[in-house]
Amino acid sequence: MSDTQDKKQDSGRWVLFSLIVFFVVFATVDAFFVYKAVTTNVGVVTDHSYKKGLAYDDFLSQAAQQSHDGTIGEAVYNDADGTLALTLTDADGAPISGGIVVAHLVRPVHKGYDFEAVMHYKGEGRYSIRPDFPLIGQWVAYIEAKWTTADQQHKRYVTKKVLIAE
Repeated sequence: MSDTQDKKQDSGRWVLFSLIVFFVVFATVDAFFVYKAVTTNVGVVTDHSYKKGLAYDDFLSQAAQQSHDGTIGEAVYNDADGTLALTLTDADGAPISGGIVVAHLVRPVHKGYDFEAVMHYKGEGRYSIRPDFPLIGQWVAYIEAKWTTADQQHKRYVTKKVLIAE
C-alpha cells in the first residue's frame, strides 16, 4: 500500500510541477510579446482622424462621380527606371493635356515619410515623375489630376501601390 501512496504522491508532484512550468512559460511568452509591442511601435497615428475620415467620405463620393464622366486614368510604376506615370484620356480616347497632377506618396507603416510630388507633362496625356523614396518597402501613390475644359473643371483620382526593393 505504501508503494501506491508513493506513486500517487509522485504523480501529484509531477502535475503540480507541470502546471507551474506551464504558467511560467505562458507568462514569459506574454511578457516578451508585451515588450515587443511596446518597443516596436511605429507610431502610425493620424492627427485629426475624424476630420480626415470626413474628407475621405468626400473623396469616395468624388471617386464615384468620376466613373461617370468617361475619363480614364491609368497609373504605372516602372521598376527599371523608377518612374511613376499617369496616362489621362477623355471619354473619346483623346489625351488630356494641360492638367495639374500631384502624387501624394504615402508609406502606410511609417509615419513621417509621406511626401508630395508634382508630375510633369510628357506628351500624349502622359504625366510622370521619378520620385526619390526615402525607404524601401511598400508605398501607396494617391494621384490627383485636375484640368479644365471649355465648359467645366475636372478631377481624377487614381491609386497605385508601389513596391520599392532597393
